[in-house]
Amino acid sequence: MALLLATAWMLERPRFDRRSVLAFAVLGVIFGPAFMGIYSVATQHTSISHLVFLVGLAPACSAAFASIVFHTPLDRVRKVALALGVCGVGLLAFTKSGNGASLLGDGLLLIWLGFFAVYSSVLRSMLTRYRLLFTISLSGLIGTFLVSVIGIAIGKGGAIAHVTQTSALSWYFFAGVIVLSTLIAPIAYAQAVRTAGVAIATSAAEYVAIVIGLGFSVAVLHETWQPLLTVAGSTMLASLALTFAPSGLFGGVEGERRPIA
Repeated sequence: MALLLATAWMLERPRFDRRSVLAFAVLGVIFGPAFMGIYSVATQHTSISHLVFLVGLAPACSAAFASIVFHTPLDRVRKVALALGVCGVGLLAFTKSGNGASLLGDGLLLIWLGFFAVYSSVLRSMLTRYRLLFTISLSGLIGTFLVSVIGIAIGKGGAIAHVTQTSALSWYFFAGVIVLSTLIAPIAYAQAVRTAGVAIATSAAEYVAIVIGLGFSVAVLHETWQPLLTVAGSTMLASLALTFAPSGLFGGVEGERRPIA
């Protein structure tokens, strides 16, 4: 992150004001303690199937956040999507099984969804003023620094030894966590947000995550599916689909402004 920030700084030295400093601080806190911390702990206390379905609520949560903060209207379709999402979460709460799902893990993911909604909106506004590389590298540097400080403060600084026990494990950690998760994923998502908007970027990411995640949970982790989990997942997929359905689907006015463009 420091190397990326130095490169971005050489390309163009940005100007800061009080508002931009606060926004970068918010992005950094969410990128580090929220995205890395909360998400990582949540994955230890829930199943992959629960994980991908709950993360699939991100677009609906972003729409709800925009409606509250930016006073953008929520039409009937988006309200139904939110209602289905709430119902899906309720059903998931009753599908604890041997796959490792728990209320703690699911609850942490719900908290993560709230941070995601804030992050997406703040990121979109910052990308209108600053370069993508600079925005991601500065917020990422703040976030990773905070994670390191918190980890050392709570006595977990030696945890790095777990991923350096074997060379194979070290390479898996480097490729999966550092390269894919910390570098490539946020940069790709930010580019999608800047060019296509929060809604389209988030929906594309969630559909891909659901397909890959569910396939991984069945083929690799051999997670078992309860009938109620199928119902809950279907409900949440319907919520995701309705988040991007035409505004007039349930009798709304066509051309009505979308919650997040």
